[in-house]
Amino acid sequence: MSGCARNASKLPSSEREAVPTPAETNPSDAHPEFPPEMAAEFALRRAASSVAKVRMPDSEKTPGKASYRTLDQICRPGAARDERNVSEAEKKRVYELYGVAKCEGYCKGKQGCEIDHLISLEIGGANTEDNLWPQPYDGDWNAHDKDRLEGRLHLLVCKRQIALREAQEAISTDWVAAYKKYVGPDRKPPKSIVVHCPK
Repeated sequence: MSGCARNASKLPSSEREAVPTPAETNPSDAHPEFPPEMAAEFALRRAASSVAKVRMPDSEKTPGKASYRTLDQICRPGAARDERNVSEAEKKRVYELYGVAKCEGYCKGKQGCEIDHLISLEIGGANTEDNLWPQPYDGDWNAHDKDRLEGRLHLLVCKRQIALREAQEAISTDWVAAYKKYVGPDRKPPKSIVVHCPK
């Protein structure tokens, strides 16, 4: 039994029921590009996360997907911009999958949501729907915070200070925990905001 499974067993019963056991977790579905034993542990850790559900993607809908780009390709200036390729139709399908719209549901804040890459393009994420989810710009642990983490991980990866797979695993498992580890414990206000959803 993994350390994560033991920790989950110490949760109150009301919370523990929501944490899947390794037998209930299909590692190939959760993280198909990672070894099965690692994927099962990641699924358990995300299920036990204390972060509000709207701040973390649904692991069944959005398990995260890495592309096959090399480190040299990822670290080339402008690479993420060149790789960004999500159509409006694909964005619409992702919103529908989560039962929200850009300015409705948990996206109803002034800034709305963006369709975000769970594993960001800056560290080799794919443009596929299993790597996309509607992330709010408003509230605690929002899209601005994740953007800051993505930039930090890109820098660390391209400086060869952490492995690419390590960065991909961290952000896809629990991006808030990854922020606290690689950026710092405190959130910072965004430099600017854009109101997408005026009242």
